[in-house]
Amino acid sequence: MLSANTRVSYVLAAPQLAADLGHLKLMCGGGTSELLEQLLCRMLTEGSYEKHRKRIADRLLESGGRVAQWLERLGCVALFSGGMFIWAQLPEGEDAEILARKGMAQGLLLAPGSLFSRHQRFARFMRFNVAYSDDPHVEQAFSALISNA
Repeated sequence: MLSANTRVSYVLAAPQLAADLGHLKLMCGGGTSELLEQLLCRMLTEGSYEKHRKRIADRLLESGGRVAQWLERLGCVALFSGGMFIWAQLPEGEDAEILARKGMAQGLLLAPGSLFSRHQRFARFMRFNVAYSDDPHVEQAFSALISNA
């Protein structure tokens, strides 16, 4: 929720257990930046992290709604939305792997269902990253792929 480069975690524990875990972390080479640790501590104690988390979650839901809408306009059935990814069933006759190959040739990286399961029934499914798919260029490029399939 913060950043891919912010590799800090926290544990709520009794003081002795926290000290033991801290020692174990240092012995295992798990050192992190004290600045990032202090930043996370401040965000948690002052409530700014919760505000940030809610803002990100709300934006993700809004983006997911927009992506689901354009997928459905293209004849897809949006499934399992509400998080970072939307699973969509492609229109009848579409093959996710073929679309992914065509997309790759045009610089559009797509995730066909076959990447996640070898079962043939996933040949018409595709997973969309909401944050990257909430973009008119992605919608236009995918629309062109569906139209030309």
